[in-house]
Amino acid sequence: SMRLVSFEHVHGAPHLALFYYPHVEDAKQIQKEFEDMNFEVALMNPRLIIDPLQIMAAANNAISRARLRAKNVHAEMLFNLSPSKNMTWAFQTFGASSGLQSVIVALLNPNEEKIATIRRVIQASEGDANEIGSSADREFVEQIYQLTPAEKEQDDLLHAVMNRIAARDAL
Repeated sequence: SMRLVSFEHVHGAPHLALFYYPHVEDAKQIQKEFEDMNFEVALMNPRLIIDPLQIMAAANNAISRARLRAKNVHAEMLFNLSPSKNMTWAFQTFGASSGLQSVIVALLNPNEEKIATIRRVIQASEGDANEIGSSADREFVEQIYQLTPAEKEQDDLLHAVMNRIAARDAL
């Protein structure tokens, strides 16, 4: 089942729908299908998502920006997960890479038609969106976010990652 989050503090109080598909054949192929339809959505690598709050922070940054750097707000959301300003690397690392067999889908301003489109394109059984974070690879997360030994010792991996996300645009 999907999870719905609202951003009450943002103008228009937009909503974000999160879907989790633990078993897909190829996330990259799914992304290509969405692109061919000109359907805007963000596909994310579950290995790098330790908590839905990580996605919510990236979405909040995307919808709060006056000017997007990526081609649309969903691409901006994906870019905002990254600790690097290299957009190509961000998409390759955090997005739907070739052979990726599980995927998180984030959709801003969902409606029934858009939700139905996602479920039609992704011919796989939908997991529980509340399980987002359960398939994160802690060592991979630490490596990608270049966490220091001190940060790795903290119990709160999410806190360290959120700091990295916030710090990138402050540089």
